[in-house]
Amino acid sequence: MAQPSTPGVAGQSIFGGAGPSGSSNSLLSGGGTLTPGSAASSNNTFLMPNSPVKGRNSHDGYRPKVTRTLGQRPACLVNASVTYCGNNQIYAFGGFDQYTDEVYNHVLKLDMVSHQWSLVDNYGDIPGVRMGHTATLYQGDKLLIFGGENEHRTYLSDLIVFDLKTAHWTQPAVSGTIPKGRARHAAVLHDDKLFVVGGITGHNNYVLDDICYLDLKTFTWSRAWRFVGRFDHSAYLWGDRVWVFGGLSEDMDKIGDIWWLDLKGSPAFDTAPMFGSMDRQSGSSRMSGSSRSSYAMAPPPPIGGSGYAANSGSAQVNPPSFQLTSSPPLAPGTISSLKFVSGPNIPSQGSGMHFHVYTSGTLLDFVTPAATITPQDCSLSSLELDTLRWQKLAEGRDIFKQGYRWHYCTMNEDGTKAWLLGCPTDPTATDLGPGGFEEYLR
Repeated sequence: MAQPSTPGVAGQSIFGGAGPSGSSNSLLSGGGTLTPGSAASSNNTFLMPNSPVKGRNSHDGYRPKVTRTLGQRPACLVNASVTYCGNNQIYAFGGFDQYTDEVYNHVLKLDMVSHQWSLVDNYGDIPGVRMGHTATLYQGDKLLIFGGENEHRTYLSDLIVFDLKTAHWTQPAVSGTIPKGRARHAAVLHDDKLFVVGGITGHNNYVLDDICYLDLKTFTWSRAWRFVGRFDHSAYLWGDRVWVFGGLSEDMDKIGDIWWLDLKGSPAFDTAPMFGSMDRQSGSSRMSGSSRSSYAMAPPPPIGGSGYAANSGSAQVNPPSFQLTSSPPLAPGTISSLKFVSGPNIPSQGSGMHFHVYTSGTLLDFVTPAATITPQDCSLSSLELDTLRWQKLAEGRDIFKQGYRWHYCTMNEDGTKAWLLGCPTDPTATDLGPGGFEEYLR
């Protein structure tokens, strides 16, 4: 998410039941509301009630409102996590500065009412700097931060919990088979279990094809199973299945197929994992363990235009090291996949900047403006997971205002509104000072 002087946010309202990184000065907010078809509708199509009637020239019903944000301007962050956490608040954590490569562990908050960014004072077991991690909202008031890589490009496998009410970090003692350290993976919640899928790891950016979960009632990790290999993808839970869509392959190709794993009826997913323990405090394990990390966070001195400095001096004990040997066993439960080749309603994953969010059995695909495509190629499409059929909801020119690039996407807990965060492509079109364009979240 990134934009000049005062961040901007563009928001698109959508109907229903998680994208790239950063902190920014620009937000998208607003737009038409998508509502489901009538109960008698066989395909549960989405309608935009205030969309223009055919023959009319107005397209305002499709177009979200672009809003500048104010306050403490974020840096031009890449691979941060951006999460809507209820109460009209979006939290951004971590990431690295695109221009300095400094890695951060700051917590930033955007108030969606005042459109103000602020740097959050936080306490406790403050995690080390990281990027490419996941942040998952749990029980409405906690963020579960897992994995990522630090300033030394070491892949992490730790879990840290941020209490949104107290701004306090805790690092629970976990047991079970600690998963491989990873970044640019996906995480999704199901029945008090945090499922982790894929990502990259190792010195050669090895692409992982595994799935495992952390039982949040006992903080016990399951073993890892083989599922599907990819990174920079997204994962969703619908109909007792874990769905995986998008991302990149080992060959760095953008992937347009969808995979799903049935969880229902598999004892491995229904019961608490029972494996050898690893106590982070004692360090005893079958694997090479590390003692519980000790974190320190110095007050960030303001530098440059971003308003804060990278906290690269924080201590981070490396997680257990792993040897990438044989693949894990195939995941229990039925594994299925479907590849979308081409069609008038299928958004091509190979071009443009895509954001995927999930809402009530439907995957939404935002194809946003990018240097490689024209505004006409942008779109908003939906994939119904029950029927696996794509439907184009709006053309790009109808929903995306020219002159912006969008870098992050997040959705509210009801699945009724999504926000894109980004920056203008022409810094001279804003009231920024010299170089101001480079100071914002990306």
